[in-house]
Amino acid sequence: LFFLLMNPMIKRYNQEIKKPVIALAIDQSRSMIQKDSSWIKTFIKNLNDFESRITEKYEVHKLGFGVNAQAFKGFQFNSLGTDLGSSLDYISDQADPAYLKGIVLFSDGIYNSGKNPLYHPMTDLVPVYGIIHGDSTQEKDLSIQRVYHNDIIYSGDKFSIQVDILAWQCDPSKYNFKLSRFENNKQ
Repeated sequence: LFFLLMNPMIKRYNQEIKKPVIALAIDQSRSMIQKDSSWIKTFIKNLNDFESRITEKYEVHKLGFGVNAQAFKGFQFNSLGTDLGSSLDYISDQADPAYLKGIVLFSDGIYNSGKNPLYHPMTDLVPVYGIIHGDSTQEKDLSIQRVYHNDIIYSGDKFSIQVDILAWQCDPSKYNFKLSRFENNKQ
């Protein structure tokens, strides 16, 4: 009883050493294998070798992403879209920023939904290493680059529109540009 009245203080120290975290984000979209799927076996082997080498120093978190990001469930390459921003959102939600030391992003670089990944807040906090797969040959492309117009137009005003069109390796004789005017549901 005397011992308890002296109100002894017992201090206990636990030391837990945590490895820093590296996130591996793997693009699961169809565009990864659209042209050539012969690289998959080599890619899987190289990725597994890379992962086994870094697991000595780092804790590895793998995720797959396409339209949405999720825990990695194997190489499927069946997603209909690519949202690089969702992969960075998923990592920021799942990983502790104090331990996250890098993001390795395996993709073909084609994203067709979501925000531009360059402006994601995670890119300011953690280095992002891109490992890009794909063919660097520029394909034929015809696109509207910019449209210049007035933001506000009053009824009865005349206004102009300027359109910048980019053509890459396109035969001009095969493509026509048509500008139409719709008024009162008539062309």
